[in-house]
Amino acid sequence: MSHPTGTRRKRRRITTVASAAATTVLVLATAGGGSVLAAQSGGGEPLHILLSNDDGVGSLGIESMQDALEDAGHRVTVVAPSSDRSGSGGGITTEPFDVERIADDTWAVDATPATSVAVGLDAIVDEPVDLVVSGINDGASNAGETALVSGTVGATTSAISELLGGDAVPAVALSSWPPADDVEEHFALIGRYGVELVEELFEHRGNNPVLTEPLALNVNFPVGHARDAGETEVTTQGKGALLPGIGAAEFGYTLEDGTATIGAAPLDADQPRDSDITAGEGGAVTITPFDGDLTAPVQQRKQVENVLGELTR
Repeated sequence: MSHPTGTRRKRRRITTVASAAATTVLVLATAGGGSVLAAQSGGGEPLHILLSNDDGVGSLGIESMQDALEDAGHRVTVVAPSSDRSGSGGGITTEPFDVERIADDTWAVDATPATSVAVGLDAIVDEPVDLVVSGINDGASNAGETALVSGTVGATTSAISELLGGDAVPAVALSSWPPADDVEEHFALIGRYGVELVEELFEHRGNNPVLTEPLALNVNFPVGHARDAGETEVTTQGKGALLPGIGAAEFGYTLEDGTATIGAAPLDADQPRDSDITAGEGGAVTITPFDGDLTAPVQQRKQVENVLGELTR
């Protein structure tokens, strides 16, 4: 991809990052009637974080995440859609679109979340970005196959992809179902959790690299208030979606008088025991790492070769 003069992407690959995420030490707990984060951060140098989402630049979720990151001393550049772009997945905007600077470090982009991140990294920021954070999604969990259509997750796939030019940047997506009450506290807690997670990832830059290749973390809180969430579990992607009042669910469409309507029903399918759907139903905060590579496992590739016979020889 060519870059006009003065807009060449100045991304850098993070090569020496260690993670404590897999140790499940990031826990939301209740002590003495108040919500606390059990994880303790080791501090470290401030990071430059590009923050985006799919709900729009003025949503409560992204503002809560920005507040938490800046309160922790990190530099935050917000580049997010100017309006709600939920469900846009990793789609990109190809026609010309408006980009408006609405504050010193905040841009509103009339495009998809994936495009917002790409234009932010490619044409807006003029210093290296350590990490892309997407969220906090304030409309739904993105566990299971919901991740495939989520704009929140789509923003992270843009970050870890080299499709739009430049090197990949590691990314974290955070999502939850907002509760009926105490919504601001709910998002404030997730914001603090996000800070703890980010700082755990970057605490030991020189040892045990974990984000040496393009990698994103899909973080999902269980249904309910963040103060009631259980331990953190590193998971695989489950089947279907995780919905309030249903649990594991599947979507379907009905067609009546020329109008199609989407609905949901319980999913009758076996879930992997280590899936984000299974863990989320049990009340855990789930972290599902993914790398954007859609290639099937080697056994399935071999099966395709065997079935197609001469075509593959």
